[in-house]
Amino acid sequence: MPKNKIILTLGFLIALFPILGFPYAWEMFFQVVFGLSIVALSVLISVDRRLSMKARVQKRQARKNALNQNGFENQAPESAPVENSSFDQI
Repeated sequence: MPKNKIILTLGFLIALFPILGFPYAWEMFFQVVFGLSIVALSVLISVDRRLSMKARVQKRQARKNALNQNGFENQAPESAPVENSSFDQI
């Protein structure tokens, strides 16, 4: 199950606890546990995004370096001379 769906489900359960009729001590325990779980999953999601972005940048840099080492420099191509079109000769 994706982390976003888990967070949504835990939030929904926290909202339902007052209606379900659990004893107060149990209700408070589960609310604290589910709340901390939401915080932990949110932190994991943000760390995962940062690591995946960093890996993407490293792949892009490695690909760019490999192209430069193979002789394909990242320069603008020389402009080719423009041939006279038939309209210019009229």
